[in-house]
Order: sequence, then C-alpha cells, then structure tokens
Amino acid sequence: MLEYIRENKIKLIVFLVILIVVLAFSLIMKKGSDKKIYATDSYVYTRETYDYGEGLESKLPYINVKSNDVAKINSEIIEKYYEITTIGKEMMDYDYYRNGNVISLIVKTYNIESVDSYPTSIVFYNIDIDEQTVLNNLQILRKYGASNNDVEEAISSKLKEYYEYETKKGYISGKECDFDCYMTEIGGYPILDGCNYYVKDDALMAYKSVSLDVNFFYDVNSGFNLFNFKVKDIK
Repeated sequence: MLEYIRENKIKLIVFLVILIVVLAFSLIMKKGSDKKIYATDSYVYTRETYDYGEGLESKLPYINVKSNDVAKINSEIIEKYYEITTIGKEMMDYDYYRNGNVISLIVKTYNIESVDSYPTSIVFYNIDIDEQTVLNNLQILRKYGASNNDVEEAISSKLKEYYEYETKKGYISGKECDFDCYMTEIGGYPILDGCNYYVKDDALMAYKSVSLDVNFFYDVNSGFNLFNFKVKDIK
C-alpha cells in the first residue's frame, strides 16, 4: 500500500512539473503574441519567394506586427509583389533592421535584366513595435531627437566630399561649377526633398537619391550605399 502511494505521489509530482512547464511556455508564447501576429516568427520574415531561374529570386517580406496600419502596408507589398511576379520583368528584395522597439523595412524592386544596377523603386517603412504604429519621417526624427538641420548637415557634408572627389578626378570643373552649382545639377536642393529615414546598426540613417556622375559610380562601386547618410548615433 505504501509503495502504491509512493508511486502515485511520484507520478503526481512529475505531472505537476510538466503542467508548470507547459503553462510557463504558454505564458511566454502569449506574451510574445501581444505584439506579433505569429508569435514564433520574426518581426519581419520572408513569406514567399518566386524563382525566376538563373539564381534570380523575388522575395515577399511580411511585417509580423499586430496593427491595422501595418496590415495595410502588408497588403500594399503583397499586391506589388504579385503584380511584378505576374508581369515577370522585375523582382522584389528587401532589407530589414531593428533598433530597440523600432524596425525598418526597405523594399526594393529591380529589373531582372539588370539586377546589379540601381533599384527601380525603393520604399521605406518604420514601425514602432511597442506602440504598434507606423512612423512617418517627422515622427522618427522626433523619436531620436534629430532635427531637419541635423539631416541637412549630414547630407550636405557627404555630398561635399562627392563634389571634391569629382572635381579632383575632372568629372566636373570646379572653376565653372561651385558646390551650390553642383547641388543644383545633381538635384541636391532642397536637401530634405525626397528624404527617407531608417535605423541601422545603432544609427539613424537618411536616404536621398541624387544624380551623380556615372564615372563616380564606377569608381566607388557601391551603388545604393552612395545615397545613405548617417544622421546620428542612437545607442
């Protein structure tokens, strides 16, 4: 009788331990799903791919955050993805970064006949995970204590380096075209026009596309990176 009681007591203890583990795991999963649609997936993940052959693949990103605004963004991206894969002349790719509670998604499309060239379109999305909201340009600047002046200074100083390089290489004449002339020629003014922001590697970044000399592109061989400007550290 005592042996029977002892065995059942051990079984009860084992059952209770298993129950506690299961409940604890359920609570963790529930906590994770407060912000996410799918608790076990990343905040941004590849939901679908389309193989064009010859190593070319279109990727459909999905923002895994519970929000009506984010749902609209996902719908826009999905619609664009199926549009370009149906036509078959472009492919979609993306970059995803996270800093604290903010995630940045950069969705790019490329002509499949020239994927090594500049993207045909680039769209930036910034999402505050805690607030479950989409941040516009003004909101993300305010969140990290940055001003329009900070952005203008960051972009202007970098473009001045480009200008000095191009004049040194003889791509433009410094005597005939000063920096203000150069900024006008490449579409640099107004500086804030066409700017988009995102977070990457503990920094607030600005993106602005300008019309640089083709020889400059070949020299630096960095394409898309030429138009990314570090505004400030946000560690």
